Amino acid sequence: MRRLFLSLTVIAILGILMGCSHKLPGDWVVQLGPRISGVTAPTAANNAGTNFTFAVQTTGPTVVAWSWDFGGGATPDTSTVAAPNVVLVNPSTTTDATYNGSVTVTDADNRSDTFDFTYVVGRTLNVSPTFVGLPASISGNFSFSVDDVDLDPVAITLAVTAGTGVTVAPTSIAATSANYGPFDITVTSGNVADTDVTITITLNDGVNPDVIGTVSGTIPGIVLPTNSIVAVPSATSVNAGDTIVLTVYAGNLDFALGYLNSVDIAYSANVAPDTATWNLGAAGGAFDFKDGFWGPITDTLLPPPTALFFMTAGHVQVNVSLLGSPPTGSAVGASGALFNVAFTANTAGSATFDFVPAGTNYFDPAGVTHDFTTLQNATVTVN
Repeated sequence: MRRLFLSLTVIAILGILMGCSHKLPGDWVVQLGPRISGVTAPTAANNAGTNFTFAVQTTGPTVVAWSWDFGGGATPDTSTVAAPNVVLVNPSTTTDATYNGSVTVTDADNRSDTFDFTYVVGRTLNVSPTFVGLPASISGNFSFSVDDVDLDPVAITLAVTAGTGVTVAPTSIAATSANYGPFDITVTSGNVADTDVTITITLNDGVNPDVIGTVSGTIPGIVLPTNSIVAVPSATSVNAGDTIVLTVYAGNLDFALGYLNSVDIAYSANVAPDTATWNLGAAGGAFDFKDGFWGPITDTLLPPPTALFFMTAGHVQVNVSLLGSPPTGSAVGASGALFNVAFTANTAGSATFDFVPAGTNYFDPAGVTHDFTTLQNATVTVN
């Protein structure tokens, strides 16, 4: 019965249509809006903190508007552009994160389509530390800071890698996430002349390869007081077991220097001299090599001293006896290195190197003895 009723109904309708126009209507056309066929989204290979450009693939009419929602996996987390470039987000440093996003596209006739998608953001990678405020050049003391976005503890080491006679302190810093600086660095020259120097700074966060920074510049020479004898250590702070090289300078003499009559330095008990490594002047060479102030001296009967003396406990001395004709030597007002000697720092504490006034003087080529107006001692901290 249902089939007969349906058939009669269809025949009746067709009859009416044929009676009215004698033909069937044309094809029906249904116009659709834009359709989304897919989305380009990140995978686990795209780590948090990196940039990624989302994209949407569509068919149908031209899209004129886009609305993105990244579900918490990007910054910014929404966008209205066709291909948004965002920074991916995943707070975990150990696991990947999955997020649910959506995008809606709209054409000029306000027809739209929405597509939901799932995507993965890789873990946050550990980032190397960086320098903050490291100067381009130096002429003495300087400061800098470090930064580490992962809040890793950063070990910092400093070393003079070019330029002799210059020290940097401290040589190591244990930075923490609560203390990334600024760090104040002291650069000390043991030279009378200006010195070109390069200081290399290494950052190590225990995770990434070392980060290397360098600063270079010209460090002014030490200022020697008038008619002075000055003790300059190779470092102002050392560790037990380290070597300290003590260089002795004469500065801006009131009289011409023929020879040192005597220099007597009393040193503290926590350091010990190396009796085999002393040198006349600061430039090295053999133990009796003539450099520093000794170079200009021409007298053959009274050559530069050929030994330092360590006969009295706690003292190092240079003694020259006046023999033969008066020597010739450095002019009035001259400055330069007289000798150096190495000490081993044995135990922690304050290491002192003090001139003994009664035993420290010089004489001119005429054989007249003169005292130094200023005797400048030295102190080194042994850690």
